[in-house]
Amino acid sequence: MLQQLRVASKSWVASVIIGILVLAFALWGVADIFRGGADNVVADVGSTSITDTEFDLQLKTELRQISAQTRTELTMEQAKAIGLDKTVLDTVISRTALDEQAKKLGLIASQQTVETQIKTADAFRGADGAFDFARFAQALRDSNMTEQMFVAATGKDIARAQLLDALTDGVAAPPGLARLLYDFVSEERVAEYLIVTPEEAGQVPEPTQAELEAFHKAHGTQFSSPEYRALDYVQIVPDQVSGEIQVSDADLKAEFDANKATYEKAEQREIEQLAFPSKDAADTAAMKIKTAADFAAVAKERGLKDQDVKLGTLAANGLDPKLSAAVFALPEGGVTSPVQGPFGWVILHAAKVISGETKTFEDVKDLLKTNLTKSRAAAKLTEIANKFEDGRGSGDSLAEAAMKEGLMVHHVAATDRQGMTPERSESEVAKIPLLLERAFQTETGEESDLFQSEDGLYFALKMDGVTPPAVRPLESVREEVREAFVAEKRNQLLAAKVKTLADEATKTKSLAAAGKSLGRAPLTSQPLKRNEMSEVFSAQLLNQLFGNPSGVAVTAPAASGKGVVIAQVNKVLHPEPDLSSAAYVNFRRSAAQQLGLTTVDTVAAAAKKQAGVTIHQDTLQRVLGDNQQ
Repeated sequence: MLQQLRVASKSWVASVIIGILVLAFALWGVADIFRGGADNVVADVGSTSITDTEFDLQLKTELRQISAQTRTELTMEQAKAIGLDKTVLDTVISRTALDEQAKKLGLIASQQTVETQIKTADAFRGADGAFDFARFAQALRDSNMTEQMFVAATGKDIARAQLLDALTDGVAAPPGLARLLYDFVSEERVAEYLIVTPEEAGQVPEPTQAELEAFHKAHGTQFSSPEYRALDYVQIVPDQVSGEIQVSDADLKAEFDANKATYEKAEQREIEQLAFPSKDAADTAAMKIKTAADFAAVAKERGLKDQDVKLGTLAANGLDPKLSAAVFALPEGGVTSPVQGPFGWVILHAAKVISGETKTFEDVKDLLKTNLTKSRAAAKLTEIANKFEDGRGSGDSLAEAAMKEGLMVHHVAATDRQGMTPERSESEVAKIPLLLERAFQTETGEESDLFQSEDGLYFALKMDGVTPPAVRPLESVREEVREAFVAEKRNQLLAAKVKTLADEATKTKSLAAAGKSLGRAPLTSQPLKRNEMSEVFSAQLLNQLFGNPSGVAVTAPAASGKGVVIAQVNKVLHPEPDLSSAAYVNFRRSAAQQLGLTTVDTVAAAAKKQAGVTIHQDTLQRVLGDNQQ
């Protein structure tokens, strides 16, 4: 099979580009930049070196994943600020250390095991549920991997899984520990509370001119204009070439004929199966089974559950030919006679028939035209982009290269990082986040290389000038300064008042006196749980309530942002669990999983210590620096 994969990987399908990334395996790929002449090792773990390309690709993959989840283009500086670079490096080192241990223990994956894993991976299944060579080749291309690299990575994954399964298999949370954890997680607390509003803190005198001037000077950054940048940019987008794209009916018919199989969906059936050790056993059962109800009754007699008999929803070519011929000859609900399959005698039930579908040329003509137009437009964009870059490569400026290709140079007089102008309106680049990001990474007078957005558009820019942040004169922001001054003073009064009331409540173990001074009685909460926030109880307040003994008054801003809450626990509850309930069983299972993860972390730490880890700081910093470019 691996030889077939090699053949397929060299065929035309290997050049097909699709928009999917097989994340689970992409982490093992190589980066798209080869750095010759320098140390290319980020870290040594025992006898194994982690290359800059391996680390670079995993870091970029994590960046893409987080950016997709947050719908924000995460920069390398932001990633480093949250420690993503350190987390990724530690992950790669831990994985490599575990691989070293697996190697020492002689854990290896046979070629047949690797082949089976690849062949049965969901990511490589075609529409008929079988292994699809085209999908496999495309996945290799998208993850920048060769077949040999992929096979080697899969073998390591399997061997490492054998090691970790041996460590965690059978791990269970002891009953006593499970109950302690349950009591901690399910603990509830009832609290009395008061909300003190800023208005109740007292009046703030109108600030004097001297106070405003001092406040304005001390908080200059708060009243500064942002950094603005002026730039010229060129864009190459489909609208610029759509009028040039012509698609004839003959083109559409040729496209349809070339991909006809795509528009044909084979008939499928939901199939159930009863397996028997011998023909005699199957014949005996067949005498009882005449209907679907009989089939279910025999399955029940044999102690089989629904999932035990379900074979799946399959097309005719997804089954052994003998089994397929028998079950696809039945009407919906029909049951076969005993059939000898590749693994013994079986009786099959056609639980549901899902009709096939064949779409005609007319059915898909409009879709074909849309897709073919997009494809040709993308090719045209690439052609223009290449000519544009060729011109710049021969010495043309951005403006000169744009003129030769009939492209417009757009000018942005001033924009901040959010795409806003000094007049607080949106600039024309406000909706092009990648262009904004590159604009604030380019030095004055420099021209960027042509770069491409995720939706296939091309851009290049020239940075014309930078207007640094500047403190705006007091007279232009007087009202803003006044409001900020009053708000700060009021918050100071509020904090002092709340502290006085909370200290008194802690001493008396009661909020009664605080309520009396505010003219209202304290409120009593419903039983609170650790992670159940509300408009009143923020995460910060809940952490304090569950982290302090009863009677201690704690304070935190209300979750709604309206005032500060003073709260005091007066009752602690530990709900009695039903030890036989599904909820408690699931809790113990989760506790066992956490213990298993802790075990893996502990073993990984020991493996790193035993193997010895050397980090090449110069190479690491170079990779991180490259990513900022």
